[in-house]
Formats: sequence, structure tokens, C-alpha cells
Amino acid sequence: MRPWTRPPLQGIISRVGGKLRGHWRRVRGRWRWVAAAALITVLVLGLGFVLRAAGLSTAANVAQLVSLAHLLVGVVSWARVRKPKLAVVPLAESFTMACDVEPLAGSQLLDFGAQGSNVYPGGCKFQLNLGNQGDRPFIIQNMKITVQRREFEPVARVKGERLYGAALIPHQLFVELYQSTFSGWWMISDGIHLADTPRKFDSTLQDILASPGLPRLTFSVDPGKSELIDGSFLVKEPGLYEVRVAAMAVNAAQEHAAKKTSAISLCYSVEKLVSRD
Repeated sequence: MRPWTRPPLQGIISRVGGKLRGHWRRVRGRWRWVAAAALITVLVLGLGFVLRAAGLSTAANVAQLVSLAHLLVGVVSWARVRKPKLAVVPLAESFTMACDVEPLAGSQLLDFGAQGSNVYPGGCKFQLNLGNQGDRPFIIQNMKITVQRREFEPVARVKGERLYGAALIPHQLFVELYQSTFSGWWMISDGIHLADTPRKFDSTLQDILASPGLPRLTFSVDPGKSELIDGSFLVKEPGLYEVRVAAMAVNAAQEHAAKKTSAISLCYSVEKLVSRD
């Protein structure tokens, strides 16, 4: 299979313009035919009235029947005008994924040079945006978290509070990272309230939308809409971690598209209390 490459924008515009010009030429041609058929119909009907006035009823009836044939041909020609087909946006282009990350309260982004740059001590807060820029709805069928870890000395950070909240509450996702595994839970929102019971998952399930004993979780994203997910990664055991979130979307045409975030680097930290004296 040859790799797909995006054609130049100028070529796309030229092809679309050519198709539209050809379509409107066909439409104008058919409308001219309809107008001519209507004119012939009016003339023949007028002839029929003249013949009827002269006492030639049979000839008038024949003339009027002939005029209906021209009108029928014109109407059929008009009805056959086809609307141009709209281009369908492929799912791989309409499905978008973005992730905004910030340090936990009381922490700041650290740079350790060769050992790992842009590291969040203790964990991070994030907002995941799953968007639909196409013309058809799709569902998020699968979501995964991948974690890579290596040895790293703990760092100290100020203990703070993790705050979440907004006028419309997004779904919330919390993930705890350990040396050889991870686990976490969802708090699903109806837009105003969070569910009372968390949906738990762990790394053995290979899909964070699956929870033991509960129906599978899916997110439906309509055209022009997006699904927001707030949450945090919390580092529970020593080490330097690189985390990615991946999601798989599918639409009614059974197209599939996968997107993933860039790597988020996190390290274990030891909280320290700050004196208020």
C-alpha cells in the first residue's frame, strides 16, 4: 500500500473549482431547457384556446395534450439536477487530542538536564481534550496509559492542596504510579455532579475504560464538540517516570483512528512542611 500524502492546497482548490464550474454549467443548461419547454407549452396552450374559440374543439384538445408533453420533459430534466457531494472528513483528521499539564500545588517544573528535562515532582495535574472537528459523531472505544520507569533520587517539594472545580465539572481521572504497575479511578460527571462511586482500573486490564464488575465506559463525541477530562498523575514510589495517554476512536463507518499525548516526565518527591512562623 502506497503511503498517503496530502495534495498541494492549490491543486485541491483547482479541482474543487473545476467541479463546481462544471456542475453549475450543467444546472444552467437544464434550466434553459425547462424555460424553453415552458415557453413552448404556453404557445401551444394559446393555440388551443384560439382553435377552441374558432369551434375546432378536437384540434384544441390535441394541441393542449401535446403541450403537456413538453412540460413533462422540462420537469423531468429539472428533477434530475444532482446536488454536489460534500467531502467526508476522515476520522484520522476529525479526531483530535490535546493534553494540558501543570505542576501540583506547591510544586514547580524542574529541569534535570541529561537525566530528564521538564520533570514534574510528585506528579502533575492535567486536562485531556478529546475533540471532533469532523461532520460525523464517533465514540472513544479504548484508552491506554503507558509508563516507563528508571531509577531516580527523590526530590523535595512543598506540601500543597490539589484543587479541581469549575461551573461545568468535567470527568476526572486519577492515576497512581508505582515501580512496576499503576492503578487509578474515574469520577464520571453528568456536567454538574460527580458520580458517588469511583470506577477503578489498573495496568493489568490494558484499557482504562474497563473496570471490573462494571459496564465498559465509552465517550460519544458529536461534531464540533469535545470531551474534557481533568485529573492527575501521582508518583507513589521512587523513580523517574514517562507517561503517555493513548485513545482509540471509531465511527459508524467502522473507521478507526488512534491518538496519543507526548511523554509526560514525572519523578518521586518527598513532601516537606513549611513553617508559618
